[in-house]
Amino acid sequence: NTKCFRRLIKNKYDKFVSNLNNKIKSGKTISWHDFKKLKKMKKSEAKLDNSHLSVFKDFYASLYSDEHRTVDMMTKMALLDDADQIANSTSPNEDLNGQFTLDELNRAIKNLKSGKASSFALISNEIIKGLNQDVRQII
Repeated sequence: NTKCFRRLIKNKYDKFVSNLNNKIKSGKTISWHDFKKLKKMKKSEAKLDNSHLSVFKDFYASLYSDEHRTVDMMTKMALLDDADQIANSTSPNEDLNGQFTLDELNRAIKNLKSGKASSFALISNEIIKGLNQDVRQII
């Protein structure tokens, strides 16, 4: 019977969505596999009403608030202190701020994809790939 089959599929879908929502509410980690499975199960576009948007807003407001239960306050403060120390560090990372070598430039140019849109300066990847070694040394 078609109605029984549809009801069975709807019940299975509702149970899956309910379990997923419970994982989200309890702060558990959710796998991408679950989201892909959800996408496969629901092909039509979801219609959201104000109550759905309110739940969505409340969830993210609590997620990013200081009271969220996945990170305790001491760990959060330690992480923020570490971030401040890194930001206020007087010795910049010389590997990142130093001069790049000709070998690094050649590897980067080799990895450029052809057929992509040019930059705002209207320099395409094909032009850069066509530069000879003398011009690359000037760069």
